[in-house]
Amino acid sequence: MAERTYSYNGCGGLTAGELYFLIVVDKILEQLGVQDVVAAALIISGQPILPTRVKIGGPTVTKGTSPASKYASKRLSRNSL
Repeated sequence: MAERTYSYNGCGGLTAGELYFLIVVDKILEQLGVQDVVAAALIISGQPILPTRVKIGGPTVTKGTSPASKYASKRLSRNSL
């Protein structure tokens, strides 16, 4: 079965995840009244929205991890140094 694709605001062939991301960026721009799409995307990518393993540090530790952190961890792995 072929993967379903979506269109939004002139962008076609989007996956469900890409569609969600574009809608979130669009709504952030609308709410903040800004036109800087890159800034909105960076704000979203820094939010701890991905599940992660248990962290040491007790109840004050932020739950989850950000897409930016996960990407940086892959790129800066010990094998690449």
